[in-house]
Amino acid sequence: MKVLRIFIFDIVAPAVIIGWLLWKYPEQVSALIPWLAEGVLCHLTIEVFETSFLKTRLNAVFERGGTRFMIWILVFCLGGIVSTAYWFSIQKGLAKLASLNKVHEPTTEKQPGKPLPPNAPRSFVELEEAKRRLEFDPDKVTLHDLFATDFSSSETVYPQTWHLEALSKPKIDIESIVAWRLSEGTELIAFYIPYTKETHDICVSWVAHHFKEIMQDKHKFGVEQKIPGQSPQLSASNLMFPNRIYVYHEAYIAPEEEVDLKNVFKNLGIQVILRSSDFLANRRLEAKVKLLEKKN
Repeated sequence: MKVLRIFIFDIVAPAVIIGWLLWKYPEQVSALIPWLAEGVLCHLTIEVFETSFLKTRLNAVFERGGTRFMIWILVFCLGGIVSTAYWFSIQKGLAKLASLNKVHEPTTEKQPGKPLPPNAPRSFVELEEAKRRLEFDPDKVTLHDLFATDFSSSETVYPQTWHLEALSKPKIDIESIVAWRLSEGTELIAFYIPYTKETHDICVSWVAHHFKEIMQDKHKFGVEQKIPGQSPQLSASNLMFPNRIYVYHEAYIAPEEEVDLKNVFKNLGIQVILRSSDFLANRRLEAKVKLLEKKN
């Protein structure tokens, strides 16, 4: 009966509760996992030493080992060594899992990731709805809305979604926009990365390696335009890239990761402009001010 109680209440029930919490609140609970694992291992160790066989043997050893004080000192030291060993084992195991879980690059150089059909992530209706929120309902504007609308005024826009595979995780879908502002003679590129802990790795291992290829791939369309009062005719082949990349990201990037990320792009001669929650807050405030000015 005791074995059944231990199995149900000490193993099955905690596993179900922790599994449910991880499913509902993964980001909040994940930081507690090492401590929970330490607690479970220590508890199981105590249960093992509580068995009658080991208890009889240990009592016999302790009775020959000296005073009660010395026994407590010995138990305290052994317990500290065991719990420390558990902790380092847990940390080493999690570090190994993290290294296996890094976003890996696509295997082909010709096709960076698996693209969805162009324009798939954003229909005309969705774009118009994003513009409407920005103009009339600033509190509901999302970072993705800004990513969609910030480049919509360009004469030619190529949006696309890319599937990036991560080991032992669902696919991560990020979006890219190549915008041609023919009247200015410039070509811009921006990326949107949804909430993921892999934001830094995606930028460093994927965006930095493939943004040029994505831009060059759009040149095959060969769009040309004649600007009134301006000569000669402009085309994609003579657009200027200002060596700037815009990255809209939902997840927080630690300061040291941000420095490393910017240094990676700096070594490529590129300035990366990160836009996240603070950028969203400022744009919402600007939109609210404009809305109040219209009402007045």
